[in-house]
Amino acid sequence: MDHDKLREAAMAVTDIPAEYVLVMEDSIPKDDARERGYIWEHPGRPDERIEIALDLDTAALLDLRIESANQSASTRRCQLEDVKAVSDAFLAKHMLEPSRLTWVHVEEGQSNTYMTFKEEVGGVALPDTGCELTLDAELNVVRYRNCYAIGARSSPEWPKKIADAGEIKSQLIRELRMELAIVAMHPGMHEGYAADETYRLVYVPHTEGQQLDAVTGRFLYEPEHDSMPPSFPILTREGSMQPPLRYAEEDKASIESKLGMDSERNRLDRSHDDGGIITLIYRAKDEQQPDTEAEALSVDGYLERIWGEQLRNMTATYRLQFEKATGRLIDFSSYRRSIGEVQTGETMPLSRSECWRRAKRFMELVFPEYDRYLHLQEAERSENAVEPAEREFFYLPVYIGGCPVHLERVTICVSTATGEVMLFSGVSIDLLRKLERCEFRPSLAAEEAAKRYLAYYRLRLRWHLNQEQPPPVYRLIYETVAAEDELPFEGSHNRTLRYIDALNGDLIWDKVIKRK
Repeated sequence: MDHDKLREAAMAVTDIPAEYVLVMEDSIPKDDARERGYIWEHPGRPDERIEIALDLDTAALLDLRIESANQSASTRRCQLEDVKAVSDAFLAKHMLEPSRLTWVHVEEGQSNTYMTFKEEVGGVALPDTGCELTLDAELNVVRYRNCYAIGARSSPEWPKKIADAGEIKSQLIRELRMELAIVAMHPGMHEGYAADETYRLVYVPHTEGQQLDAVTGRFLYEPEHDSMPPSFPILTREGSMQPPLRYAEEDKASIESKLGMDSERNRLDRSHDDGGIITLIYRAKDEQQPDTEAEALSVDGYLERIWGEQLRNMTATYRLQFEKATGRLIDFSSYRRSIGEVQTGETMPLSRSECWRRAKRFMELVFPEYDRYLHLQEAERSENAVEPAEREFFYLPVYIGGCPVHLERVTICVSTATGEVMLFSGVSIDLLRKLERCEFRPSLAAEEAAKRYLAYYRLRLRWHLNQEQPPPVYRLIYETVAAEDELPFEGSHNRTLRYIDALNGDLIWDKVIKRK
């Protein structure tokens, strides 16, 4: 469609204040454009904006977001019939066949009303259909998102017979395992925590979110599909431990030399101290500055104005981060040659075991006590891989006293062409020391933890959209969940049980955050 007509259609979606300025207009994504995006901003207050996306071929509204200081913060409740009247009128204007959207969920926030519209079959919502709509306290539409995924598909038929939920649940209960883990309790994520982040020893159910075919009762994927590969302790190395590299004790040239950085071609561009982390950014001495004036209304031009410095930091030649409390390196990245950039015949790629030796050598420099805290995760290999890997990744989950620390791990990546460490994503040494002093020991038996968890354990039916092979196909499944109430649909904000405290048996729930 003609771009001028598309712009006119975008401006007709909502009232755009006269003082607002068009700061972005472009087709996205670049390689296979399907939509045309627009952003208008208040010239003096860039956080006040209107974002609109239209289908590039039909001019249908795909996305609308209005951010304004004038949006009411009122907590008054809108009458449901008024909300329905506004939403019905909006959908009639912008949705194709809105009468198909028979499944509706309404959630009242602090000041806004959030509505989800879906097609349904058998009373169960179909994912990747319908739309999401947000109304403020004045009944203005401030957010709209068309949820239809790319690619047409037909609605499924309800199966003639489905497996008995009770039998499936009984089988899953017999296979339930409660596993110990040390988990960070975030005040904003878990109920009952109003202070700073703290760590607790908890039982974690391994069955959360399992999916089974509702017709056959068989797992959609193997039970281990979403589990992390097994990991094993690292053999204690021989020889004495050398003092680690520390930011406060060594000069810049010494750090660059020990980390194998090319200081002849690169320079320290800037450093930043946020109070807890010191960040060093290096760039090539001959790097050209970006042309921020080119294509002013393009996506690239807009991102350059808003996020230019942050985006360039992601592709800096070197990026280092040091923990101030200990002076230790906790993050290192290097954009250097990979095997694909080495001429054929110049070198043979290093094996995984050779790369692991390089990785250990690096950790001995920056994290010499690694074998005390880390396990080595078993490597995952693609069955279809025919070419040697350009980089070898090693994932090392953190263990304290033989117990895993949830979501804490070290990642290290080595180039198979050069043997250089391309990435080291570490952990806070200060945190490891604090956790070690806690001496976590369970008081509650795993069997008792399972009993408390199972009081809230249930199955729910939902449609699963399988997009692994075209065309996409819907499949009715059972999904496991531990919740106080029935969850109306995937991703809802109902109260769900996450962990069982291994010391006192307390139930630890996800915090229900009331939306604005």
